[in-house]
Amino acid sequence: ESNILFRSVIQEDFEQLKSLHELLFPVRYADSFYSEICSSANDRHRKFTDEDCKTNETELSSFSISHRLSEAGFSDKNMFACIAVIQSVENMTSSVPIENSSYEIVGFVLAQMFSVYSCPDRDLIQEPFLVFGNPQNNDDLVCYILTLGTKPSHRRGGLGSKLMDICISCCKKTMSCAAIYLHVIHYNESAIAFYRKNNFMCLQTLHDFYKINGKFHTAYLYIQYFNGKQGPLYYRIYYNFRDVCEKGFSWTLRVMIRVTPRYVSNFLRSLYPSQCAVTNTINPG
Repeated sequence: ESNILFRSVIQEDFEQLKSLHELLFPVRYADSFYSEICSSANDRHRKFTDEDCKTNETELSSFSISHRLSEAGFSDKNMFACIAVIQSVENMTSSVPIENSSYEIVGFVLAQMFSVYSCPDRDLIQEPFLVFGNPQNNDDLVCYILTLGTKPSHRRGGLGSKLMDICISCCKKTMSCAAIYLHVIHYNESAIAFYRKNNFMCLQTLHDFYKINGKFHTAYLYIQYFNGKQGPLYYRIYYNFRDVCEKGFSWTLRVMIRVTPRYVSNFLRSLYPSQCAVTNTINPG
């Protein structure tokens, strides 16, 4: 019998984490990437439960940003890692250390927190208003999802959404986090649908972002805002305009579907009154 446990990453996860990344992604990461993730765990035996999918904005509001990040599950390097593992129930309930028990990693989410000014991607959130010609102090943070994935054998069961919920909830607990975002390659339609389903919106199109096997590929930047933050002004204008157009087109289409057959029918009756009369006699109503 087995069950899924959500926990932080430990050093012993290195090989499984690397193998799963190589199975799921065309991009190859250096071993140093996995080493940094595995060595920067904030709490060696931290387990993520349903409580980590809930946001309590008052508990951490009076603490410093670094303390909030630590309490929310981020390491001293502002790294966040949550993996989904299958362990036998006996191992989960016994006192056997995690690293000494048998388990299988079936999903993961790896992320890193940046300040708005040190973030490698620009124009993610609304700039603060100017005060006497100088921008206000802005201590907003943004969380970048490095990688997120699940084993093919464990998809379509909500595992990816659960990992995403844990990461987003931990970000919200920091209070200063304005958004969470990621990059996705343009042809990964299933991933794009997944992010849209989880309330992410496309903010930018980045041409020649990925280089895979010597070929460049376009990426989309998907983002979700929270804690009262908003996207850049141009972003809001564009998406509001698009929503109006989509709703207007949808309304017009519905009207045309309802009205057009009636006008077509009347037009045909005016052209062929005798045939229409015969048809109505044979098939009344």
